[in-house]
Amino acid sequence: MAKKEDFKQDSFDLSSQTPTIICKSFVLYGSVEETHHIRVEGTIVGDIKQAHTVVIGTTGIVRGNIHAKNLVVFGRIEGNICVTDSISIKSTGRIVGKLNAQIFALEHGATYEGLIAMKPVLS
Repeated sequence: MAKKEDFKQDSFDLSSQTPTIICKSFVLYGSVEETHHIRVEGTIVGDIKQAHTVVIGTTGIVRGNIHAKNLVVFGRIEGNICVTDSISIKSTGRIVGKLNAQIFALEHGATYEGLIAMKPVLS
């Protein structure tokens, strides 16, 4: 028979793997913290902190800072970015702000305006 504590632990493990999705018509004013995977197709006016993987979709806009392990940008970001592993800015991606990452990929057609530092980031 399962104990109450076992159920709580299993629920937590499943929810930590479920991606957070901000849909195209949604605008969030505030910060997102400690999410595993997040995909932004709408707008976030605030920071994304302590995320594992962040994907900014083609209709996605973030006006705030991002601190994550990995970042893929198809949309727009206006803010500073600190990524502990890699960032990939796709051809439709647009970023204005400072960027710090170990691995940086920029596709033809992408736009970046700011300062890039490619050095190890302390988590």
